[in-house]
Amino acid sequence: MKLTMFFVGLLTLCSVGVQAYCRDDIPKTTPNRDFIVHDDGTVTHTATGLMWHRCLTGQTWNAQTSECEGEVFNASIVRHIEAVQGLSVAGYSDWRFPNFHELRSIVEYACFLPALNTNIFRVPERFYKAFLHSFTPQTRYHEFMGVYLEQGVSAPRDYDEYSGLSLVVRGGE
Repeated sequence: MKLTMFFVGLLTLCSVGVQAYCRDDIPKTTPNRDFIVHDDGTVTHTATGLMWHRCLTGQTWNAQTSECEGEVFNASIVRHIEAVQGLSVAGYSDWRFPNFHELRSIVEYACFLPALNTNIFRVPERFYKAFLHSFTPQTRYHEFMGVYLEQGVSAPRDYDEYSGLSLVVRGGE
């Protein structure tokens, strides 16, 4: 009987869709109403005035399907910084890497797997446990701050040793 319950639970976990697990008893930190969704694959976060690309670096927005397509760029922060230089998305070429405070402004602390509003940011499910880079150096040599998507936990990472993902932003600073 215990083994049967285990497999039922396992099947339930495996069949879960791409929505984050969210607690209803905790107010959302990034509700849909805090974003203006544009048709070009960008959103404006009204709380900060920043415009974000809805897809991870390396992907493009498909306006017909309202989904991100292409290969996600999973690399060190140094490679991400190089990839963002000269990036053109939705007719804009002034995209940049977010700083740590900007990145934390879009973390959804009421949710996990991922700790993002999945109605706004289209992160493929296989990356729900990945690390999102920011462009904020840590006090220790060779480290930058970022966020683990799994639970929204902040942590420093070595800038050229660890791979991770990124979102790009424009405006602010």
